[in-house]
Amino acid sequence: MKITEGIYSIPDVGMSNAYLVEDGDKLLVIDTGMPGHARKIVSYVKSLGKDPGSVETIILTHSDLDHTGSTAQLKQLTGAKVAIHEADAPRLSGEKPWREAKGAAGLAMKILGLFFRLQPVSPDIFLKEGDKLGPLIVLETPGHSMGSISLYKP
Repeated sequence: MKITEGIYSIPDVGMSNAYLVEDGDKLLVIDTGMPGHARKIVSYVKSLGKDPGSVETIILTHSDLDHTGSTAQLKQLTGAKVAIHEADAPRLSGEKPWREAKGAAGLAMKILGLFFRLQPVSPDIFLKEGDKLGPLIVLETPGHSMGSISLYKP
């Protein structure tokens, strides 16, 4: 679904949102949803008349499974580079375990962990405040995780 000129919401990727951003002939994917949705993302790219090989960068807003679950497969399908804040990179690569959540969120994460496994991915780009990826500027917004980021398009 087109949100605004050059920015699309990718449907049906699980419990979170994923976006496609045009940068000239190149594309950026923001978050990949739960495991098993990489082919849906590729199909969506194709539905817009774009070549999946034009996905240059996968930007992850933080390392939780519902935002990074399809990253490894999408990287394989497109050849894109993976970008994440340096504070969340060890969780994405499998060097550190998922962060522990408490209460209902912790229970939900444990249940999800029984059914879904995050395929580790070594990031190609380590993000920090002020970095520019295509038309987007990285803002560090720690809280949900130490490496949470937001993206701003001036």
